[in-house]
Amino acid sequence: MLLTCTRERSRYNTMMSVIENLKQHPDFKSLDSDLIVFDNASTFEDTKQVLHTSFTHVVDAQDNYGYWGAIGWVVRNVSAVLGKKYDYLYLIESDQIHYDWDGLDKAERFLDNHRKIDSVRVREFSVTEAHLYDKEKHLPDSRRWAWCTQKNPFTGKRVTFEKSDEEGIYLTNFTTLPPSINRLSLMCKAFDHLENLEAFTERDFWAACHAVNPVVALLDKGICHAKLGYASDVVSSHYTSIDTLKKNGYVKCE
Repeated sequence: MLLTCTRERSRYNTMMSVIENLKQHPDFKSLDSDLIVFDNASTFEDTKQVLHTSFTHVVDAQDNYGYWGAIGWVVRNVSAVLGKKYDYLYLIESDQIHYDWDGLDKAERFLDNHRKIDSVRVREFSVTEAHLYDKEKHLPDSRRWAWCTQKNPFTGKRVTFEKSDEEGIYLTNFTTLPPSINRLSLMCKAFDHLENLEAFTERDFWAACHAVNPVVALLDKGICHAKLGYASDVVSSHYTSIDTLKKNGYVKCE
């Protein structure tokens, strides 16, 4: 799924870059047939027209139901919208640029062959240069756009990496992420839990997935980055103040 919400120029420009990147997929027709675009009530210029012109399956939300509301809707409705059963869900965020499409197929094959694993992390990350991605180590050449906490939030242990039987894929105690390749069965179990909470955050998503399966696979080098969202002139849920997000309508409706 591709998740979009465009209400001002910076996110519109970012979205256009992501669309252009997706269209560079070597078999875009096949990709498009398996892709749901969930638009969270975009209002900027011709966003909706661009999405409908670019993709076959576009869901136009009438209100902004937020990041988690959109994911939850797709988890429950993906098969009905696309007309066939799926085993995995891969979220493409609206600042996500892909550089290795073959890696996506590799990660899916790994899950096909390893039924005890439910997730493969595919965001940019290097096992041999893990220190450059450590949120707690502010180094001159840090990959700040891909920083992550390298400690399991539920065990308190540092993340570890064990080679699997597939070259370039490791088993780790990292938590999974929404923009990972996750089994749809895992996502359903996670949202069964989350939807019973009065409110929840990404940590609650991590916890729900960790309770089901604490072992996650990781594709070394990844297949995508989120540099676009790190730019100082781009409105982003990670780096922009809540007041600015509210002003531009990026906070979901109640």
